[in-house]
This record gives sequence, structure tokens and C-alpha cells, in this order.
Amino acid sequence: MTTTADTHQPSIDWSAQQLRVTIFHVGGDVGSAVHDFWVRAFGIAPQQDETRNLEGVRVVGAQASGKHWIANIRPDRVDLIQQPANTPNPGSGDVWNTFGGPYQQVARELIPPSHLLVDMVSGINRLAVGALFLAPATEIAEAFTELGTALPGLRFNDLDTPDFSFQVNRRRRSQYASGLWINRLATWSIAQNQTVSFGPVGSAGAAASTSEIRYAASLQLDINTAQIDGTRSIPNDKAKEILGELVDLSLEIADKGDIS
Repeated sequence: MTTTADTHQPSIDWSAQQLRVTIFHVGGDVGSAVHDFWVRAFGIAPQQDETRNLEGVRVVGAQASGKHWIANIRPDRVDLIQQPANTPNPGSGDVWNTFGGPYQQVARELIPPSHLLVDMVSGINRLAVGALFLAPATEIAEAFTELGTALPGLRFNDLDTPDFSFQVNRRRRSQYASGLWINRLATWSIAQNQTVSFGPVGSAGAAASTSEIRYAASLQLDINTAQIDGTRSIPNDKAKEILGELVDLSLEIADKGDIS
């Protein structure tokens, strides 16, 4: 039976705020080869390299092609994070970080460097792709209207508070690994950002200030493979196919809304 969610095609102009690939593994030393990885993946050497002992993580990063790439390296996992290199400009009304390109294109740029990371480790037992998408709105009612196109089963007519969150996990079987389930965790909410501007100092010595709250429809995704038997692992060639599948599943939710 075809449902409304199956046929609905929301037209939300998402802006990607952050994207992430996580590879959980039991073997391989990413840290020893991170310099070569950076040169192969981005054509430059890392510009940041620090070890945070309290957190047990090594943070390596650099800006490349107008984006900020960060690798958080731990003994059993590596997170590759993609962020905008620019900063918001509240004076122009832009209070959100943006990549400046279509979110579908930006998300797929995660795939080539993540494939290089897969080749550096062994015993991969889990994979995940994370994303944060926003659709800026002029007022909160518009933000709820955007969410309504993606969540046609919910009623937003009488909502006027940003204190809203709807989280759902709709599992699917992987197309590339028999018996492997994929969690499709999506959190839909309202984001808000407040800007404050200061005027000239008055006679009493205090600067007059004005503030404005900006709203956005928000979609946070965590698409990940379910935990498998500790005696098994995901072959590296399959891991590359599955990572592409996770990116596609994240874009499917962003493009089509809450679908089964």
C-alpha cells in the first residue's frame, strides 16, 4: 500500500551545516599515516595537529577547497568532519554557517576521503554518517511550515514555540551486506539563533542594544550500521559501498521527509 509519506516530495531548501563519517575499527594506526592521508585526500598537509589527553583524542585539521576538514582520531574509531570554512555575517542577515552549495553535492564529497580512511584500518565493525541540515526562516511559523512538508502526518497549525523535537528511527536492511541492519535516526526540530547589535553610547554611559531571533527548520541525522557480532567484521570493500549507502540514505530523508 502506498502512503502519503511514500509519495510526498518536500521542497525544503536545506543548508548543510556539518557532515560526518565515523569508522569504528579494531586495527590500524590512522595517526601514523594521517599526514599522507591529508595530502592524498585534500592536496595539502594538516594545518592543525593536537593531542587532547583528557579526551583521549588526536585532532587533525585543515581548510581545503573552501571547507574545514577535521579528523578526530581515537584508538578504535576515527571521525572525519566537514564544516564550512566561512563564518556567519549577522550584519547581512546571515547567522548560520553554510557551505554555499547544494547539500546533496556537499554530502557526497565525504565519500572519497572516507574511502581512503577505510584502506588505513582493519576489523571495521560499525560505520556511521551524521549530518545537520537547516532551512532558515524569516519567522517561526515559516520554520514549522517547512517541517510540515517533511512530516505530513503531524499537525503544526497551533505551534509557536521553538521547544519542539520529533525523533524517529526507521531501520532498513543494507543492500550491500546480507543480514546487516541500518539505523536511520532522524531528529526534526526548530533551531534559533539570536543576534545582538549595539548602538552608540548614550548620555548615561550605556550602549543601546537591539536583538533579533532567527529561526530555522532543523534536521539532524545519524545513519549507522547496527552493532554486529564481535567475532565478525565488515570487509573493507563492502565498507566503502556501505558508506555510500549511508550517505544516500541521509539524502533520501532530507529530500523526501520521514519515510519508512
